[in-house]
Amino acid sequence: MLQQALKAAIPTQPQLARMAGVSYSALRSYRRGERLPPAAVLRRLAQALGVQGKQLVRLAAQLERAAAQPTKGRKP
Repeated sequence: MLQQALKAAIPTQPQLARMAGVSYSALRSYRRGERLPPAAVLRRLAQALGVQGKQLVRLAAQLERAAAQPTKGRKP
């Protein structure tokens, strides 16, 4: 029962993209650190995930660190 409730509460990536009003490819780019989301998109992502206050600041910092990390096939 708990597992089902958790599964229902956590959106899939395509669902999260729709909830935040961005394309799935944009969301993937944010997760991979290829792009940083604009502040408005970050707020919508946080709202869709139920993230507030200090958690939002931490989320923004994590995204910035991810964007600063070199990835395969991408020059820093």
